[in-house]
Amino acid sequence: MAVVQRTTAHTEVVRSDNASGMTLTGTNTYLIAAPEAQTVVLVDPGEAASQREHLARVRQALHGRSVELIVITHHHPDHTGAVEYFHQQLQAPVTAFSSSWCRHTQPVADGGHITAAGTTVQVLHSPGHTSDSICLVLPEDPAVITGDTVLGAGTTMLDHPDGRLVDYLATMDRLIATAEGLTDHPATTVRGLPAHGDPLSDLAQVARQLSAHRLQRVEQLRQMVDLAAFRGRDIEVADPVVQSLATEVYPDVPPEVRGPAVQTVAATLQYLIDHR
Repeated sequence: MAVVQRTTAHTEVVRSDNASGMTLTGTNTYLIAAPEAQTVVLVDPGEAASQREHLARVRQALHGRSVELIVITHHHPDHTGAVEYFHQQLQAPVTAFSSSWCRHTQPVADGGHITAAGTTVQVLHSPGHTSDSICLVLPEDPAVITGDTVLGAGTTMLDHPDGRLVDYLATMDRLIATAEGLTDHPATTVRGLPAHGDPLSDLAQVARQLSAHRLQRVEQLRQMVDLAAFRGRDIEVADPVVQSLATEVYPDVPPEVRGPAVQTVAATLQYLIDHR
């Protein structure tokens, strides 16, 4: 793809060169700015291994603009590995939901707003994939930067025990409500801008599909296990039963995504135990 692509009226994407089974086409770094702004908000610097080359592409895309703020959607290393390098090279503060990733600024809060680069972006806490995941709502476009909460293809993993299915399902409901609240006309849809993969034309529709898919997995597992055997237990990823269930539920996953598949099964089983 080109160094930079326009995704909405206020966003552009620069894709990191780290494509894999986990990252799909690579980590998407978004630049948020009003058309006339001389600064941008940069979302997700990417991983450490390709940070120098990726920063060079980002500088190309800036066209002389400066970075006013760096925002992290969640703590996974394909999003945060380059944080220190970008922070130092661009001399920009860093914010995230977790204070441990913040540099020279305060953490964002659910329902809060980021006003920078001629725009105002709303923060939506979106736990499920991880507990610290956030989405960024751009009402003017309308669009939502979804991080790994909603991907451009397939379904995200639930990083058990940090990522919880009960949170994920609630987040899907919030995304649906948020998307529907951004449009005045039923024929107008809200775009989803994922951290991996291509933009989604109708975020609300995708969120409904993802929620239904997860609930189907819940029912699949319900038929496969004796829940009484797990009563009072916290599910462990290393449990041989969980490992075996993951093989049955995801028989064809490549080795590089086997771990995330096991974690997702563990999170689903924990949901069943807690909410049966």
